Amino acid sequence: MPYTISHAAVVLPFSRLLARWQLLSGHEHLRTALDRGRGIVMALREDLSLSKLLLICIPVLAGSIGMIIARIGAGDARDGFLLDGFPRNGEQADALEQALHGLDRRLTAALLIKVPDDELVRRVAGRRVCVKNPSHIYHVDFDPPKHDEVCDQDGARLIQRDDDREEVIRRRLEVYHSHTEPLVAYYDRAELLRRFDGRRSADEVHAHIRATVATLRLEEGL
Repeated sequence: MPYTISHAAVVLPFSRLLARWQLLSGHEHLRTALDRGRGIVMALREDLSLSKLLLICIPVLAGSIGMIIARIGAGDARDGFLLDGFPRNGEQADALEQALHGLDRRLTAALLIKVPDDELVRRVAGRRVCVKNPSHIYHVDFDPPKHDEVCDQDGARLIQRDDDREEVIRRRLEVYHSHTEPLVAYYDRAELLRRFDGRRSADEVHAHIRATVATLRLEEGL
């Protein structure tokens, strides 16, 4: 799924629910590489969004996937892990499968939260953040401020982040459909794919995922 879909509302609470599991984010591992200024990432960081960086750089940066695999092999991920934002294409999926095989581990499921493009654009483009405190977040349709473009909590101005502009979102969706969406068939063939209707509320999606994973845990004795 594109990274922005219900991430805070679904992925983070879900990872906290399964307290023994580690949440491993492809974006966070790429940010680590960016902070360290590694090779090709430094050359590309001025020209590409983070989503496209993740898509392009991980296949050529052994260190990036190496960081993810190292985390999977760590003791605190022994009881399970969630991969958020990774893999993003077939090459990354193949590399992940090979690496897991080397650790004598395998994926239990691939979770697909499906939302129509226009609904995604509406959800993300409607987001507004406070210039004084970015943790103060609103939405023009779902959670509007009392006064237009003014933060309820501190009176500061609300803005739309560059990453939340419609044209940026649609470019990210183009990358998703051309490079990441083929993984739906990839994991469906492997009989790992589980589908969820992202048009439902975050609570409903969370409950559906929770029930699905609970069933998988029972079936495999996790």
